[in-house]
Amino acid sequence: MMIMWSLSLFLFNHPRRPVPTSPPWAVRSIARSRLTIAVDRMPDLPDSFVDAMLTEAAAIWQPLGVELRGSTIGTEAVSASAGVRVIVSEDRDDGVPTGDSLGWIRFHGPSDPEPIVHLSRASAMRLLDATSRLREEPNRFRELLLARIMGRALAHELGHYLLASTEHSAHGLMRAALPLDALIATERTGFGLA
Repeated sequence: MMIMWSLSLFLFNHPRRPVPTSPPWAVRSIARSRLTIAVDRMPDLPDSFVDAMLTEAAAIWQPLGVELRGSTIGTEAVSASAGVRVIVSEDRDDGVPTGDSLGWIRFHGPSDPEPIVHLSRASAMRLLDATSRLREEPNRFRELLLARIMGRALAHELGHYLLASTEHSAHGLMRAALPLDALIATERTGFGLA
């Protein structure tokens, strides 16, 4: 249990930037918004995995009034018309502070997020492997859980983008650390905006 808790503390790591003076959770104009996402992924990551990840993120944002539309494309080209580019890689390679973060997004300045979300499949796999119970599950079930974890991490990072804030909340989707149980649960309770 302590391993899961300590791992969850490092899930969402964002470079420290000055906090905006406007209310951090002022949901600008995201109500009834549509956001297009282009996924730039590793060549060996199946489209079905990426689709499951995008479906999970979309299911979290849909009740909040945001429609996510995704496309799965290879690493050779990313649609210029995409609102947000999601880069799925095996691990961090961008100089962001160390830790076992599942995802991250850079900010150019206060309230100015870069439209690029990074997701680490290796970090998600390490989190899944942190408990013997999950290590021993069949591969097909583990892939389902992995897509769910990464979809929820993507939903969190999209929150930083849509809210234009590096801030975290005490509860809900924008918590700094989501416990493993919440990341793999079948239900999506506790993923609203606090």
